[in-house]
Amino acid sequence: MKKITSIVIAMLIMITTVFADAQIPDFLKEIYTNYTADYSISVEFESSEGVYALLEKLEMPKEVSYYVDVKSLLKTLLSYDGKMLLQADFDENYEKMKLALTSESEHNIVFNSNLNVGVDAKMGMWMNVDLSDAENPVFDIIYSQPFMNKYLKISSTEIFEEEDAAVLKEVFNKEYIEAISKTAVELFSKHAEIKGSGSKYTAKLDNEALTSYIDELMLCVSDMINPIAGEEELDLYSQIPTTKGWQLLGKDGIQCVYTLSGGKISAQEVKADISIDIPTIYNAITGEEWTFDPIGTLDFTIDVSADVSKIGNTKVEFPVLTEGNSVSMQDLMPDYTYEEFEEETVYPLWYVSESCSTLPVVDGEIYVPLRQTLEAAYEQNTAIDYNNGVVTVTSEYFTDFNTLTVTVGSDVAYADDTTYTIGNVLLIDGTTYVNNKLFSDIFGWEFTYAEHNLMTNEYHYTFYTELY
Repeated sequence: MKKITSIVIAMLIMITTVFADAQIPDFLKEIYTNYTADYSISVEFESSEGVYALLEKLEMPKEVSYYVDVKSLLKTLLSYDGKMLLQADFDENYEKMKLALTSESEHNIVFNSNLNVGVDAKMGMWMNVDLSDAENPVFDIIYSQPFMNKYLKISSTEIFEEEDAAVLKEVFNKEYIEAISKTAVELFSKHAEIKGSGSKYTAKLDNEALTSYIDELMLCVSDMINPIAGEEELDLYSQIPTTKGWQLLGKDGIQCVYTLSGGKISAQEVKADISIDIPTIYNAITGEEWTFDPIGTLDFTIDVSADVSKIGNTKVEFPVLTEGNSVSMQDLMPDYTYEEFEEETVYPLWYVSESCSTLPVVDGEIYVPLRQTLEAAYEQNTAIDYNNGVVTVTSEYFTDFNTLTVTVGSDVAYADDTTYTIGNVLLIDGTTYVNNKLFSDIFGWEFTYAEHNLMTNEYHYTFYTELY
């Protein structure tokens, strides 16, 4: 259910964005259900100094500079020049929808003074939706990506659950789409500075106007989605952070120029001065303070120009798929349930790589969650018993012993009758943590990796359990 609700929200926002741009003056409040838009897009970073300084704070090895001009690499990786073609064809009730979005981009990536690499990349997405028959809905997607040599096709049978068709049917109807489109236009008109007449209009948004528009629009979308999505989704989307107080735009903000022909949009130009304050956003998402200098602002500009044509006369073109040029989701996940594989299954697995909410450090030693680590290594082929602070773990797959016993607050562990000193066992928020040396001393594993991801506030750690 979460998967299909996310798709619904993404499609609504996409439709709202396309329509909102076309509905600034009163007489342009028509919803364009059939059109072609040809875009040119350019992204250029003003400076990569902030990103580079942050990498230095994160202790980027100095040896990297022997091989890579990091500043030039960052600037060229973060910049973009490309073209995009959008074709849309919806019926008047929004039960049948066809979309095609293809793009081409060129990158000149500078690794160092002796190596420049040119990249020509193509991408595409085609979507065919038919909700006219609620019992047999069609929701087919085709993807084309630079990292794949074939088209990827995803059919409704692979992404639909039983209740999904009813959700889509309720959301994608004429009354609902027109209501959300009207709301988007009213909010855009409320926050943007709009000027013009005749065949030319301009709209400007500064940082305060943009964040207010985003917050109010997301609130309206979630208010409309939640009653349909149900209680499970209600809690998920109520956690979307407000953008109030965020710095997203520089002093020039966003400037849009619309050219009309015959009362309809024929061209559009958008210039956006982006200045993202990472620490503020990091604090809003994680609840923690940003601890790095410099401040961490990303400054870049986005230029978009679009020619709009074939309004009411667009036929969406889909690629012709064959067995030779396409694969399905099932093809990407073949079934390896062969008897010989099952016979060769050995525990523990050859490595454990897990994420958790914290990795305590005591006297320079990193502590890891006991249950999570063992269940990952033995695929839950362990029996774990907690009794007044005493943790007893048994498994037929343990090597040279059957039972591991530790006690919260004690630094002694037992592998059957053999005693090991491994550092005090900790109990934090209901989770038992043990010194990583327990696994090296008793199980013979190698603790190879530990990190704290500042952006997600997650901790990651890895053991090699079978040392081949």
